[in-house]
Amino acid sequence: MHVSSNREVMVDVDGGRLPAYVASPSAPGPVVIVIGSIFGVTPGLREDCDTLAEAGFLAIAPDLFWRTDPGPLTREPEQRARAFARYETFDIDLGVSDIRAVMTFAKAQPEHRGGIAILGYCFGGLFAFFGATRLGADAGIAFHGTKIGEYLAEADSAKVPLSLHFGESDDSVPMTEVDAIRAALRSKSEAKIYTYKGAKHGFTQTDAPSYDSAAAVHAKNRAISLLETLK
Repeated sequence: MHVSSNREVMVDVDGGRLPAYVASPSAPGPVVIVIGSIFGVTPGLREDCDTLAEAGFLAIAPDLFWRTDPGPLTREPEQRARAFARYETFDIDLGVSDIRAVMTFAKAQPEHRGGIAILGYCFGGLFAFFGATRLGADAGIAFHGTKIGEYLAEADSAKVPLSLHFGESDDSVPMTEVDAIRAALRSKSEAKIYTYKGAKHGFTQTDAPSYDSAAAVHAKNRAISLLETLK
């Protein structure tokens, strides 16, 4: 296992400075921009970044909510309500712009060598999709990504590998939406859609009540296999 290190950074973006968590590999490797759920850069998301760094990737998790209600939130009722509030009012285009700035920052780091991917959980999954359609990333990976179905008019712009993972018992992303995503990407040979029987929304997140270890391991192994092609 690689030995990694981590640090907090501030990334210059349009309108200010965005805080981000960086987990560095022991030797230069591809970049993975990790976009979390509505709960932000939680301890669990940091652990995911550390795991990616140990596997040889430069993992960077930006706090996309820095403009409105920054910081990680818990699943306690009051903070959960805040998380949904900032999700519902989030400016998607500003988020894309901020991620573009984080990508520029990442590519300039000495720990970067190889390609760049965007990996998103839940809320972040849409930005993984945008990685392929808008942001010029080399790959996009989404675990139980929400709202992708609202942007399928962009599907034809996807020219790089996409790896999309959904639970078949996800109330937030019903299988009808997954079927629409699959249909929109049917002509894209590098777009892979995987579903997991019985898995619910958030099934890959260790700090979620819906965590499903068997499905999570399977999904994350598939993701790592794709990321390895960027080295």
